[in-house]
Amino acid sequence: MENKRSKGVTFWGWVFIIGGILGIWAIFGHKFQIGSITVESKHFGLVDSIVFLLFSGAYILCGLFVLRLDERARKTVIWLTIILMLYIFLSSLFQIIKSANWDKLPVNDHVTVLLFLLVAMLENVLIAIFQIYFFTRPKVKEQFKALSS
Repeated sequence: MENKRSKGVTFWGWVFIIGGILGIWAIFGHKFQIGSITVESKHFGLVDSIVFLLFSGAYILCGLFVLRLDERARKTVIWLTIILMLYIFLSSLFQIIKSANWDKLPVNDHVTVLLFLLVAMLENVLIAIFQIYFFTRPKVKEQFKALSS
């Protein structure tokens, strides 16, 4: 008996595929705008470009396999999301430290800068938390387990 894919799983599968494609497109010199956010390749250094290329490709693959209800894709999405959030946080922190004369700032300003970074990442963190919550729900896990058994 084939298990039916829920609308939420379908939604996230396509979000991963489209997001991965947009990520690769941005890295290779194109720019796109979502609301007030403009993403273009000049914002990425070499390391960031390589990392985001790998993540974009991984998300495209995960999206395809999420649509097929592959249990490994469900688990991979969770881990990719956690690793990407950590990478974005550490990369942003490194950029702030590199460009803000971190060593010349008073200790109180270090806390302020870190809080600013956390608030700036809040939207991404909330989406990541929701995404992890979604893929760890028993109803969703059940859809994936039915096919992998």
